[in-house]
Amino acid sequence: MAKTEDRDEQTVDGDANEEELSVRIVVRRDEKDDAPVFVRIKANSDQTGVVVEFPPDLSIGDAIEQSAAEAAKSAPADNASPIDERLKLLSDRMIVALQQRGLVAEQIANADFTIEATIDFSTGQIFARHKELHSFTKPPPEAINLASNFRTNFLEVLSKHGKIKDTITEQAAAGNHTEAARLGLSNEAHHAIMFGHSKDILDALVAIDVEAVDPALKKDLLLFLAALASKESRYDIAGPVSEDLLDGDFELEPEIRKSLKNGAAVAALHKGEKEYAISVWKELLADPTGLEAGERGWIWRNLSMAHDEGSVFAIQAAENSIDAFLEAGHKNDALQSIARLSDLQERSSPRDAINQYDRMMEIISQRGAFVDEIKANVLHRKARKLIDMTMSREALPIAQEAVELRRGIAGAEEHMIASLHLASIAATNFDEEDLAIELRNEAADLAKSIKSVHFDFAERVSALMRNFNAADAAALVAEADRSGDPEWIVWAGATAIISNPDLPPKAKLRGFEAVLQKLRKVDAKEEVMFPVKLAIGQCLRDLGEYRRAYPWYEQLVEANPLDMLAFDTLIDTLWKCDEWGLAANHLHDSINKFGAAPNRLYAYGRSLFEAGNMNGAIGALTKCIASPEAEDGVKTLARDMRDKAYDLGGTVAPAAPLPPKTGPVGLSEVTSAIQEFSAFVSSAKRMEFWQKSKETNKHEWITRPESRGQTLFHTYMQAKFGTRTEVFEEIDAGAGRLDVLLRFEGGLSVIVELKMCGAGYTTTYARSGEGQVRHYMQNRGIHTGYLVVFDGRSRDAGNPILDQSDTGSDTVMEVIVNISPVVSI
Repeated sequence: MAKTEDRDEQTVDGDANEEELSVRIVVRRDEKDDAPVFVRIKANSDQTGVVVEFPPDLSIGDAIEQSAAEAAKSAPADNASPIDERLKLLSDRMIVALQQRGLVAEQIANADFTIEATIDFSTGQIFARHKELHSFTKPPPEAINLASNFRTNFLEVLSKHGKIKDTITEQAAAGNHTEAARLGLSNEAHHAIMFGHSKDILDALVAIDVEAVDPALKKDLLLFLAALASKESRYDIAGPVSEDLLDGDFELEPEIRKSLKNGAAVAALHKGEKEYAISVWKELLADPTGLEAGERGWIWRNLSMAHDEGSVFAIQAAENSIDAFLEAGHKNDALQSIARLSDLQERSSPRDAINQYDRMMEIISQRGAFVDEIKANVLHRKARKLIDMTMSREALPIAQEAVELRRGIAGAEEHMIASLHLASIAATNFDEEDLAIELRNEAADLAKSIKSVHFDFAERVSALMRNFNAADAAALVAEADRSGDPEWIVWAGATAIISNPDLPPKAKLRGFEAVLQKLRKVDAKEEVMFPVKLAIGQCLRDLGEYRRAYPWYEQLVEANPLDMLAFDTLIDTLWKCDEWGLAANHLHDSINKFGAAPNRLYAYGRSLFEAGNMNGAIGALTKCIASPEAEDGVKTLARDMRDKAYDLGGTVAPAAPLPPKTGPVGLSEVTSAIQEFSAFVSSAKRMEFWQKSKETNKHEWITRPESRGQTLFHTYMQAKFGTRTEVFEEIDAGAGRLDVLLRFEGGLSVIVELKMCGAGYTTTYARSGEGQVRHYMQNRGIHTGYLVVFDGRSRDAGNPILDQSDTGSDTVMEVIVNISPVVSI
């Protein structure tokens, strides 16, 4: 044993030197011990030396020393193993020896914390996070700031990548257009784009005279320019360049030609040539061969954006876009299309719109700071929608999850503050005021620590709301106007109006209309203008101008169908101006979207009654009375009104059916069909896979059960989709044959691998189907697939067999078909 100034060393089989492997153990007297001892076992990677280090003068020092010596006795038997394995074996034995002496011991990471950083090359954003690797030490305050400092330093390094744009501009200005083009196509320029300088590079490229460029570079320059301009939404550049390429004397691959046609159509749409753009996209989709799945995703997305938001086609196009992007392995693009679908479904099926956020979370499978920020953004949006729907109870835990995902991410602080405020709103609405205060205080502390300009402005707005001062109000409004920030314009403008006690109703109305005009001038989004329009509607109500008020509320409900406050105020406003028929129409639509809540049924019944539709009123009021959720007071009101409707000659009436599906097939429809197939086979066909053994009288597989499963699957899918699908079986796919390739109307393709499990077919064999699906995916360039397992296990039948961890760009869905001959009751 060698004594040192700051530690004891227990040497086992020799000495260690500099290049060492190590394992760390934490030792405690019991689970409540808050003064743990750290033991490091070090080894040299090319010798046999092992050193056990721990601090001196410990009350448990003898126990640690004895445990190390005991573990070392078996060390010679490990000599044949690699040094890292020997180290682990020694550590395991030492932990057992420590535990036998009544101590709590476990292996922990060698480091106390790590810095995790992620760069999104599509946006140039950088996120970094300090991550503690165990809970036994508290890092010093400066360690917490390492992630933020790392991000700041890295951003400084990345800013230097933008210098290439100056060189390109200088060469173009000097008339050296070929050299400018060469620089624009160089790796250095591509790196600058990756690190967030795409706008600068585009500005530099536009200065190049393409006609003066060497013909050998001209095509590549134009293709690069078209792609970069599209990325930056500069359709005034992308459109003409795409058309020049299509009309010019260039050799272009069919896939590139179709991509350019798509880009030119997008530019046409932005010029107002909507019908032309739609016709181009439909022509491209009419023959999807040679059209890559990713490009097909963009075309469907563009078609969805080009159609009215209430259009059924817009919804179907968004679904097709999602499927194509997943097929291409482009998950981030699929997420954007799901967000588009959710926005569209708010008008027809709000519950489905909310469920799309869960669908997004299923697709986001990786881990890391950047991915956590994406997940947090999805959860934040979902919580905000639920709050709009007056569902704060459900919104609160979702908003809190967004907060936890963003906690500690350098680069996401402003978003973290927004999530904390959102969670505090949900907590207040849910009567959790202590939690709301705690969340608001955390948001304030974080905002101060990062010197948030937004927070500073919001604080001054809050101060004005508490204590109105005309000069302060004017200064805030002027500052907001200069900033051009729509949110600041709303905060300052609305607060200056609301908090002024001397403003009469008409002056308030005029003030809000002035704020609205400012927002329109800066192209503010509808969601930012929403509270101002709500205020204008309220001003008109305050003036008794209900007929002028209700069109404002109709606009608001159209823009945000999930906002229940706006909807309820609309109905009340329509009632106040005797527009009972209009109120009934709005309530009918709302019931179809949100379901038949008792209060809504009563309001619908009353509106129909006052509009003179006694039969309709009786139907709605009867449903209200029968609802188990209806309160006694509402039931009494509904009964009284229904009796009056009967007295006025009202009677009860019947209902009607649905048309068959046509058009492009979406991935969700395929998934539902395969799940229905699973249920059908489990209930009606399970015993077709089995025969009784004459010797044992036990169930055993029929000959070639895979073939039976494949026949059933083929038959079911053909019957389900008819002419909307082609089913290809036993297709060559590189070094193997895939079971089923399905191609559907609209261009969607999926791979299906069928596997047996149980009664001789091992779980490992069935699980290997996932690897086969992924192999086929790579060979066929299709990134969506299914592993369908015919599960004949006597135990665990019906339980998943795959570990659904990170799936990268591929989406492999597992469907279990329970065909166990032993049915549990």
